[in-house]
Amino acid sequence: MLLFNSVSPIKRLRGEEGQDIVEFALVLPILMVVLFGIIDFGWIFYSTAMVANSAREGARFAVMNYEDSVSSPGNLTTLTNQVKLNVEDSLPTYLKNSFSALDVKVEEDVTATSADPCINVTVKSNIKLFTPVVSTITGSTTYTITRKVTMKKLP
Repeated sequence: MLLFNSVSPIKRLRGEEGQDIVEFALVLPILMVVLFGIIDFGWIFYSTAMVANSAREGARFAVMNYEDSVSSPGNLTTLTNQVKLNVEDSLPTYLKNSFSALDVKVEEDVTATSADPCINVTVKSNIKLFTPVVSTITGSTTYTITRKVTMKKLP
């Protein structure tokens, strides 16, 4: 009988009725911050990858169609419009809606040599953050993603 009493859950829990709730209340905020941080950083990482892929796609389109679109050096208006359409096609809707303020810039690389003519394509977009974790750190409910890709023009 003594062995039964020492292992009994009723005897073991006597005086510890609220311990689990107190421990849970202490750990819950930390777990929530970690969970929300994972969600926000995953969202930022995914969106950054999407913007980087679209910038790469735009730069590839620009170098492939440079000679067809630009009749004189420095006239990149037609090519910029075509690249912007190409970039918009490769992005998901949340990165090209009116809130995201999508901005696509195409420019010739002035630091490149004549033997290595290059084109820079810069894509900039805003995303809304899901949780207040990253917005507390950055001080804003939005996060701006900017990616620049440089590719050599075809000969």
